[in-house]
Amino acid sequence: GQLYAFSTVGSVLGILITGYFLLPFLGISGSLFTAAALVFITFFLGKRYIFGTVGLSAIVFLASVITNSHSENVLLDKSNGYHRIKVISSQEDPNVRLLYLDSTLEGAMLLGSSNPGMPYHRSGVLIADVIPDLARCLFLGGGTFSIPKYIKSKYPGAEVNVAEIDPDVMKAAEEFFELPSELNVLIGDARRILKDSQTSFDLIVNDAFRGVRNIPFHLVTRQFHKLVAEKLSLKGIYAVNVMGYPVESRLVSSVTRTLKQDFTYVNHFRSMKEGIQNIWILASKQPISVGRPVLSEAEAGMIFTDNHAPVEFLIALDLLSQTKILHRETTQKF
Repeated sequence: GQLYAFSTVGSVLGILITGYFLLPFLGISGSLFTAAALVFITFFLGKRYIFGTVGLSAIVFLASVITNSHSENVLLDKSNGYHRIKVISSQEDPNVRLLYLDSTLEGAMLLGSSNPGMPYHRSGVLIADVIPDLARCLFLGGGTFSIPKYIKSKYPGAEVNVAEIDPDVMKAAEEFFELPSELNVLIGDARRILKDSQTSFDLIVNDAFRGVRNIPFHLVTRQFHKLVAEKLSLKGIYAVNVMGYPVESRLVSSVTRTLKQDFTYVNHFRSMKEGIQNIWILASKQPISVGRPVLSEAEAGMIFTDNHAPVEFLIALDLLSQTKILHRETTQKF
């Protein structure tokens, strides 16, 4: 009974210390080396000095080797409670910088240029161009801040706000991606920031997702869309970036169908006719002059609510479908 009690207390402390201290301050590698070092320190408590000394020496050696093995083009490699943030300069051109959050490429930029480096970022800029007298924008998710930075340079009179949950992402943008001081960066959860806002916006861009697998479900539900509709001006456009197949993706269809419950006009704006890609799903109270209106394909999806939004399950089904499609295409080639 006492052994079980000590084991439970150790498990609880291990979770709290790892989540609130080790990962935020030491990162993944630092946390692993620290935990390994603590294991070998216990050998000294049992007066097994040789095992303890050899183990600690091995840990110090491995830590120094791994720390010094980082490539010169890695400008930042930091883990916290939200992401593993990695900033890399291109080996072909050191002025080109890339941002990775975990394993996903989130943005790219050329130093000295305000033009977005990724294709879907460049297409996202076109959405702002169709809004007459653009005055106020809100971006959910910062990353490299490519789209808000470009829009601010193109429309200097517009107020551009960015909600970013991870303060370290903002710090990385300040240090490595020339984040302009004219942008109003708000640190916190995007839904809470939008709810607390006392103004309306001509453009709200939801780009808080990371790749195809990491999507905060509370930013795609009908309750959230109702909040967006309340905060959107009459001429405004709400844009959601979702990665998937235009028609086959259950996630894209479900986000689209959920939006159609509260917005009269919903369009898909994409760069390719088929294949997995970044799809801008646009919603507005007025007709949208960019993209194509969504008709029957939206009916295949489900309506997300705060009570039921199985985003991860639909993503898994989409990934399975993607694997089958790739297998079929490969088989046909042979």
